Amino acid sequence: MDIATLLENDGFLCECGRRHSTSLKKAVIRRGAVEELPAELKKACAGPLFAFVVCDKNTYKAAGGKVEAALSGAGIKYTTYVIPEEKPEPDERLLGSVLMHMPKGVNAVVGVGGGVINDTCKIIASRGGLPYFIVATSCSMDGFASGTSSMIRDDLKVTIDSVCPGVVIGDLDVLCAAPPRLAASGYGDMAAKYVSIAEWKMSEIINEEYCCPFICSLVDSAVALCTENRKGLKTGDEAAVRSIFEGLILSGIAADYAQSSRAASGTEHYFSHSWDMRSLAFGAPCDLHGIQCGIGTVLTVRTYEKLLRELGDEGPGSDDVTAPFDFERRKAELREVYGPAAEAMIESDVSNRRYDPGEHKLRFERIKAHWAELAGIIRSLPSSETIAGFLADAGCPTEPEEIGVPTEDCRRILPLICDLRYKYTLSTLLWDLGKTELFGF
Repeated sequence: MDIATLLENDGFLCECGRRHSTSLKKAVIRRGAVEELPAELKKACAGPLFAFVVCDKNTYKAAGGKVEAALSGAGIKYTTYVIPEEKPEPDERLLGSVLMHMPKGVNAVVGVGGGVINDTCKIIASRGGLPYFIVATSCSMDGFASGTSSMIRDDLKVTIDSVCPGVVIGDLDVLCAAPPRLAASGYGDMAAKYVSIAEWKMSEIINEEYCCPFICSLVDSAVALCTENRKGLKTGDEAAVRSIFEGLILSGIAADYAQSSRAASGTEHYFSHSWDMRSLAFGAPCDLHGIQCGIGTVLTVRTYEKLLRELGDEGPGSDDVTAPFDFERRKAELREVYGPAAEAMIESDVSNRRYDPGEHKLRFERIKAHWAELAGIIRSLPSSETIAGFLADAGCPTEPEEIGVPTEDCRRILPLICDLRYKYTLSTLLWDLGKTELFGF
């Protein structure tokens, strides 16, 4: 289903029993799309307009000047804040800095950029009750049309409820001129959906978690759209860039429909978040979010493949894997791997009773009883070799060493990913099965 049709039919009762809607009103994807920004602002705001435009040095060069020219030409008052850092981090400091540069009387927020700017501006618009618009400068990630923000809080990468933009502007003159690696990052973020959808379906079986077939199919179609056109991303081909941007928007709408990040992220994203946090804590290597998600997808699927080889069609054989758990040892491991971010993870482990023996036993029994279904979901994934080929076609690295991350670091991280979020992932499954030593890479 295309974006326009989804937005025309917004606010519908789904067969899953829930009503799905998104705050996104329009996605403008064409050459010269920035020209439509003033008209969309006027539709959203009654009375005199005063827009707060936020960008960084690079995104100002890419599209900030065009935005200012369009607003000036339409007689719209605005003020622009250019974030001075070369590589701003989406944390409390950046959020406070942007907020402190927002003048009194602003009645609309316009982000110009990608993930960091979009996530930060969504929170500011949400807390201020202001209409929000994003002018994308690359196809680097899938958060343009979602209602959440991925931020660093207390050294921990978290997902925060914010607001979905009312209008997304994808000016193909700007997007096609962006460095190809940014589009490759966007494809990596989309390839990650192979895992996120599979893990959502598995959690429905193991935890009786809500899962919507319509949202799953919507994400599947978005991934297919991006994969079909992946090869043109290396050269900035307009059809390929349009396809990846449309896929990213569809993914964001799906997350908005689900009211969670379940349809968009799983184990592969937590590899990425882990590398980001280790970079902050220890100066370890990290790369663009989507580049990391693509590599994390390959690592995750390899491990699922090894799990299938290990358990076969019979599934787990033990009647009880709820051995005593050394939580003090886990705390030490978390502190060693994540540094200061570990404290928030430990607090979450305690409050959510993550390692409760009774809950563990219930999950294990469901895994045993439904192993055939779970194995079928895993087998439905493209092979790790196929996914690596897709990523390479789009210009993405496929191995952690290519971005400076040692494989041994990935082996240390995977068993700890279940502590990063209270979400059922491969890491949790391996722990439930007593297979935390099982790595596919």
